[in-house]
Amino acid sequence: MSERAQELARRFDEANNDLIATIEGCTDEQLQIPTPEGWSVLMCAYHVAASMPDQLRWLPEVAAGHDVPFTWDDINRRNEEQITHQQELTRDKTLASLRENGAAIASTVRSLGDAQLATSALVDFADNKALTADQFVKWVIIFHMKDHLKSIRAAIGVS
Repeated sequence: MSERAQELARRFDEANNDLIATIEGCTDEQLQIPTPEGWSVLMCAYHVAASMPDQLRWLPEVAAGHDVPFTWDDINRRNEEQITHQQELTRDKTLASLRENGAAIASTVRSLGDAQLATSALVDFADNKALTADQFVKWVIIFHMKDHLKSIRAAIGVS
């Protein structure tokens, strides 16, 4: 087992658990407060959870050296699709999705070997730069979650 993969999975789990705990601790009113992104707190958390299946699909591709041809236009289109589902959102569904998708990502990260973590591929939405799988986990998956968690905490007044 790769120690580096274990550490990356630990960091991901920590961020995911922080997001889950934050959403669990919100009142119903806080879940409706707008974040800097212009979404409700609940929609922002749902966005993170709904993005995980794509991240889960892309990570093994990067680790195998296959490019990710997903563009910012694709991401913006996916985000718009997510917004259309916001009337269906509940705290319980969002938390379940964060737990389920988060467990799948952590498991996938843990399964990567050092050679896979060092393998790179072009990632279109990262300015078509080559990212290693290690960088993809840190700069795409973990950063995405922490960035939205920061927005959620700012919206509800928690540091």
